[in-house]
This record gives sequence, structure tokens and C-alpha cells, in this order.
Amino acid sequence: TSETSFVPNDCTIEDAFGRNANLVLPSLGLGLSLSASKKIEISDKRPTIESIDVDVSSGEYGAGQLINFSVSFDREVIVSGNPLLPLNALMPATYTHGSGTTTLHFEFRVIEGDNLDRLDVSQQTDASILLPLPHDDLITLLTNGQTPSPVIADSMFGGITILHSLEIAIDTTPPTVISISPQGLTTPDGTYAVGDTMTFEVIFDKPVEVSIICTSTNHIHAFSN
Repeated sequence: TSETSFVPNDCTIEDAFGRNANLVLPSLGLGLSLSASKKIEISDKRPTIESIDVDVSSGEYGAGQLINFSVSFDREVIVSGNPLLPLNALMPATYTHGSGTTTLHFEFRVIEGDNLDRLDVSQQTDASILLPLPHDDLITLLTNGQTPSPVIADSMFGGITILHSLEIAIDTTPPTVISISPQGLTTPDGTYAVGDTMTFEVIFDKPVEVSIICTSTNHIHAFSN
């Protein structure tokens, strides 16, 4: 405290014999003073976003796959409601957990129609975590008393991006056949009779997974992905 003594505030403090108490406080930083016994900081500083990370490596991702984002604040925060993290994709990432810590986690599921050379958070200069219901959705400071604070976090992250070394591409277009040809060693040019086996190679424009398909008259085998 900056005061040197208690402020009476229209009251008296005395002992059992009616003698007024000496209200002078211990000197700052000495002995039994508050500053010497405890380190208590008072601040109305708003928690701010320091970084945004993602839990996948560089590569191509398709419809249905999950990508998780983590948003790190400089102080612990409490979350109420369901905040959203805007991306450069069709839909934002949705909040999953992290309230009471410095890191909030968001989940993004790739949907049909998402096609991006590089997935990232929104690069708008005023980009911020979205609060769909302002009266119900809040991100506030967590106090040392483990209770929510009226100090609302600064949810803006304009200028922050995920690691530039990560190249996360989103491609939901279906694979397309670009060529089909008989394999030269096993199926050369010529005339074939009933019962002969011919082997063909079908090339797609991207990797595919194929299961073995069997019918009563034909056998189609997947040799590789």
C-alpha cells in the first residue's frame, strides 16, 4: 500500500481499555509490511494472443479429415460459450477445450468444396476470434482466485499466421483417370483368346486407395496405391 497508516474512515480502533491503536503501518519493503511478505500485482491488462499453431505436418488433406489449432494467450483465460476461429477455408474452426489455461484448442473438419494451396487462419487485418453470441460467448481473464474476471481478452490476431514452414494444402476434388494402358511386358500387342489374362495400368492424377473387387467372371486387383 502507498498509505503510511490505516485510514480511520469515521471509525475508531482501540483496545479493551479504550486506548486508540497506533495505525502506522510497517515501512514499505521492511519486516512485516505487505510488500515484503507477498508479491501481489494489480493490473487491468487484457490477455492477448501470442501465437497460433496447428497439430498436423505439411501435406495434402481431404474431405473429412480433422485439423486442430491451438491459440496461445499471454495469460490464463476463461471461456464461456462456443467461440470460432476464422480460417481462409469455407468454415471456421470450432472451440473444443482449454478454458482455465493459456491455450485454447479449436477443431477444423475439412468439407467438400475446400480447396486451398495453403490452409491458414484468416489474414484480415482485423481478424479475431469470433463470438457468435456476444452476451453468452466470452473469453475473460482468469484471476489468481480461479474466478472469472470482468477483464475481457483481446481476441484479435491480425498479422499472426501459422508457421511459414508448414505447407498444409486442402484438396477435396475426386481423383481423375488421366491414362489407361496395357502393361507392355504382360500384355503386348496381339490377339487374345477366351481365358487369356491381360494386365492394364490405370493412372490417376493423385494417390488413391483401392480394395480388391471380385465378380463371377472378372477379377480386378489393386497392385499398388
